[in-house]
Amino acid sequence: MQKKFLGRLFALLALLCVILGFAVPGYYRSKMEQKYTEMAYNYGCLVAERLSAAPVGKYEKTLQKDTAYEETYRYLEHMRSMLRVKYLYVVVPRENDYVYIWTASGAQEKDIDILGFTEAYYQGGSKYMKEAMSTEGGGIPPLLVTNNDEYGYVASAYAPIIDTAGNSVALVGIDLAMDQVEEEINRFLYMFAAFMAAIMLLGGCLFYREISRVIISPLLALNASLEEYATQKMRKGESLEIELHTGDEIERLADSAVTMSKELQSYMRDFEKATREKERIATELNVATEIQMHMLPSIFPPFPERSEFDIYASSVPAKEVGGDFYDFFMVDDDHVAVVMADVSGKGVPAALFMVIAKTLIKNRTQVSNSLSPAKILYDVNNQLCEGNEAGMFVTVWLIILQISTGKGMVANAGHGNPMVRRSGGKYEHIVGKHGPGVAMMEDARFKEQEFDLQPGDSFFVCTDGVTEALDKEETLFGVERLQEALNEKPEAGPREALELVKKHMDAFVGEAEQFDDITMLNFAYYGAK
Repeated sequence: MQKKFLGRLFALLALLCVILGFAVPGYYRSKMEQKYTEMAYNYGCLVAERLSAAPVGKYEKTLQKDTAYEETYRYLEHMRSMLRVKYLYVVVPRENDYVYIWTASGAQEKDIDILGFTEAYYQGGSKYMKEAMSTEGGGIPPLLVTNNDEYGYVASAYAPIIDTAGNSVALVGIDLAMDQVEEEINRFLYMFAAFMAAIMLLGGCLFYREISRVIISPLLALNASLEEYATQKMRKGESLEIELHTGDEIERLADSAVTMSKELQSYMRDFEKATREKERIATELNVATEIQMHMLPSIFPPFPERSEFDIYASSVPAKEVGGDFYDFFMVDDDHVAVVMADVSGKGVPAALFMVIAKTLIKNRTQVSNSLSPAKILYDVNNQLCEGNEAGMFVTVWLIILQISTGKGMVANAGHGNPMVRRSGGKYEHIVGKHGPGVAMMEDARFKEQEFDLQPGDSFFVCTDGVTEALDKEETLFGVERLQEALNEKPEAGPREALELVKKHMDAFVGEAEQFDDITMLNFAYYGAK
């Protein structure tokens, strides 16, 4: 952490130096160029005022020198030397070029022969010279800075020569050498680089020392305490202890960490308690599942001594325990009862209600003098309504069948209708009379009807967890798909028939979650032999 911070700090300072290294010299250069060009213009105005009466137009036309011409040249050379300018010259601008009248540069013979020399405009000189010729009092002086191998680094300015009529007849050009500026800029850069390097080194060290004292060292101490707590103390149940007195956000952060550690320990204690409780409940639910499963007939064939019929059933709860149940039992030597039921709701409440309902239905059927399913459900309904504060109910399909004749009576208390197959045929959905669910209201009356089976007939009954199974698109499995599954092999025995239905359901549902208990039963009647 310290190395990274120090590296980033010096990188930031280096970037600042680079930016200043470009910005400051650039600013200095622009200011010096402005200063020199204004100086050149002022020099030009000074010389132009002295030459206002010179016959410039005559020299331009005749190209003949005289004593006055030479005196003016000596004046210009004197001014050039005195003002310490690089070039001082007088020119007359034309449309595409300009004509030299005088030039003072320190080379006598060349300057004397310059009269009439014509030169093309250079680097925008046309614009600057023509603007200078038209500039009147109060105008902006035309200034030009050039830097090339031919003339060097110079600041140029042009001042108009005004005749007695007030017309601009020529320009005085002043070129100031700025080599000294370039040297000063280079010297400044060297000094600036050395100064910034020293400042960067000293300031960086001082800044890092202060940051390390105020931020880095406390953070390292905080990190060490947290790491020790996470790797050692937390597992032993010890408290987090942090001694930081910085008086700022880091101290508040440390206090928050201590508070958080205490809350974490409390949460872990509660979590461990909840985990133990959850494990206890899970164990009890597993026991409850086992108890519930053992309450349902699970040995097949259930009546191996009876060759007149065969039964197979299965139940898969959506949770650890469920509310669906099936049952079959002998009422007497010649009557068998088959029950398929579905308690409202799921989980433990439904399972408890299921146990009570199953027990009552079986007991009432076996002890009653009547073989009427409707009468049995009437009695069970009134018993379940007593103290049913939760408002739970159960749908029941109950049939009592005479084994010797295949004739029986069936009552449907709000349950789904069975699939019936006649000998040699296919399964068909038989819609019968319905009544209300059991425990929905006291003194409810239930209807019953005859149900006859011939040798070779069979019926299939299930809870709505079969027909209302959903796939990923939330499409119902439905009665039609159930019928198709059974009729894939209608002559199949009870076990094989249920396996066919389960296979079709699994293929339809896929990876979708099971939301309801799945319970189904198949009864095959072979007749007396």
